[in-house]
Amino acid sequence: MEAKVRPFRSEDARAAAALLYESAGGLYDRYAGSPRLARRALARALERDDTTASPDVVWVAELDGRVAGAMAAMPVDWWAMRSRGFLSVTLRAIPPWRWPAALWLYRTGSR
Repeated sequence: MEAKVRPFRSEDARAAAALLYESAGGLYDRYAGSPRLARRALARALERDDTTASPDVVWVAELDGRVAGAMAAMPVDWWAMRSRGFLSVTLRAIPPWRWPAALWLYRTGSR
């Protein structure tokens, strides 16, 4: 079994989104309101630049050529700007009545 860590590629989107979703321990569900909406929001963030889940900051771990892990990693001074980008992109993926809860989680997480 050969393990390798490499930058995210577009063909990794489905597996990486699922792994990032699972790593959050329900936080995305609370943010978006349901697992379906959470996965949709995360998938959109993976498609856009300047979010905390943008392709340029996501890395995947491969085992025998298959994606087995995913993480987002960036310099800490990028976090504030990219978290605002994540908020902007993902709010469009969830219903407006979920926005107050999403904004509360966003503000709580930035403290």
